[in-house]
Amino acid sequence: MKEANHCFASIYKGAQIFAWVATPIIVACIGLLAQNYAANIQKAAIESGIQQDLVKTAIQVLRAPAQTEDSAIRSWATQIMAKYSPVPFSSKEADQLNQSVYSLLDHSPLLQRAMEARPSCPKIDIKALPDSLSKEVQQLQDICERNAADLLWLNSFINLANK
Repeated sequence: MKEANHCFASIYKGAQIFAWVATPIIVACIGLLAQNYAANIQKAAIESGIQQDLVKTAIQVLRAPAQTEDSAIRSWATQIMAKYSPVPFSSKEADQLNQSVYSLLDHSPLLQRAMEARPSCPKIDIKALPDSLSKEVQQLQDICERNAADLLWLNSFINLANK
């Protein structure tokens, strides 16, 4: 019996020593896991905020009327919307986002005859011009096209308003 008590006492002392050594290690491991979990949550919250800001910026870019010189920024905005949108959309829909409402009207089959009736801008052979002038002439032609479309829509609006 004495031997059983001695064996029990030895096991009891061993368990106490193990508990004293293991308890700080287990507490440290739990603290480390909790810290990593909290860091991941904080990182996700920060990334979500950044994504939200990027989407807001992209929406502002896409809401603005499309200009010929802003195709790169509109493409970026479309990519941001496609990447961070919770509802995915097709490449056709992305192309439509890239265009302004006015350019969608320009390509409408219902309005094709009206668009053909608008005054056309003079065409200049840019290849015959020196390089220093060709870029400026191309910009002027782009502005003329945009203004012709704007003039057509303004006239259509005025005609509707007068009826």
